[in-house]
Amino acid sequence: MKFFLGFKYALSGWKILFTSERNAKVHLLAALITLGLSFYLPLNYLEWSLIILCIAIVLAAEGMNTAIEALANRITKDEDYHIKLAKDLAAGAVLFISFGAAMVGLLILLPKLISTF
Repeated sequence: MKFFLGFKYALSGWKILFTSERNAKVHLLAALITLGLSFYLPLNYLEWSLIILCIAIVLAAEGMNTAIEALANRITKDEDYHIKLAKDLAAGAVLFISFGAAMVGLLILLPKLISTF
């Protein structure tokens, strides 16, 4: 029973993430567009694997960033150097991962899009 409760909590986290966080909504939209293009274009198993892995990593990073922000905001709303540092580092990590994922997506999808037209 505890096993299934874990899924319940995880799905609750997804719901919170995608209904309350603007950046998560942007990343989800980008993921859906990427998946749509991927279904349209001829991708091999390795390309599919990389696309799916990048999407999963970006969305997971966004979730971790949101969790860090929520905990930091719970600790204090006052200006605090260490809270700001933690939040900025987490946001920077998401940005770094997002740029990497975008580059992978462009490397895989752009040549196929160009050759299609």
